[in-house]
Formats: sequence, structure tokens, C-alpha cells
Amino acid sequence: RFTHKDYINSGRYDRAQAIASPVLTLKPWQCDMKDVHAAGDWDSFMEMAVAHLQNIIVFGGPGSGKTTYGKTLIDLFPAHRRMVTIQEMLEDPLPFHPNHVHLFYGHVVGPKALVASSLRMKPDHLFLTELTGDEVWHFIEILNTGTKGT
Repeated sequence: RFTHKDYINSGRYDRAQAIASPVLTLKPWQCDMKDVHAAGDWDSFMEMAVAHLQNIIVFGGPGSGKTTYGKTLIDLFPAHRRMVTIQEMLEDPLPFHPNHVHLFYGHVVGPKALVASSLRMKPDHLFLTELTGDEVWHFIEILNTGTKGT
């Protein structure tokens, strides 16, 4: 299992760039995140994103390392937090998070139904391994209703 530092050391962040934006009022922790981003301190940046319950979306083509990278990020979350995953097959058993539930979709139950059901489980964090269909809308609604740090 790779760590987040392994990903940093492999050069995965080498092409990341800051994008200039209009003047905004940032909270102190957001200024700190901006500073560590500008310095290329990706470990601190992602740790701060997790600590401040920022939602993180990872995307890429087949075989690009999304699952492996996602595992490194999930390992940054505190072990006591309640995790719910929605997966087609077990890709991340969450070995460092004992308070977890894995929901699996397939031919009978789709990811859309599991996204809706997951809210009743009161997750601190919800992780979907794939977003490919109409479950996207429900997932965005979950993010909008306060399930932060997903």
C-alpha cells in the first residue's frame, strides 16, 4: 500500500499549478493552504484539506491510479471517523478505520440507490469509487447538505 508521501516523491504533483483568481476574502486556514500549495508542500496541503473537511474529487482514465491515490488520501483521515464507501467491488478495505460500512452495487442495486441509502447511516465521510451515471446528482446533493470531507 502506497502512502501519500510515496505519491509526492514519485512526481505526481510536479505539473500542478495555482490559478490566478480575483481578490477574495479567505479564512486564515485557506491562506495557509494557498501558501503550502504555492510552496509545493503537497503532504501538508492534502492534510489541511482533510483537516478542514474539504471535498476532494479524483479523476482520470482507466488505469491512471485513481484508486491507489484515493487510498493514500483516505489514510489521512482520522481513524475514529465514520466512513461509508460505495463500490462495485472491494477496492479499499479501510484497514485503518474500524468504524466503516462498505456498500456494494451491481445488477440488482445500483449506485444511485446506495448513495441515497448512505445518508441514513450518518457517515462522517462518504467515498464513491466511481461516478458514472445518474448517481452524480444525488452525490452532489449529499455534498450540498453537509457531508463534508468526502
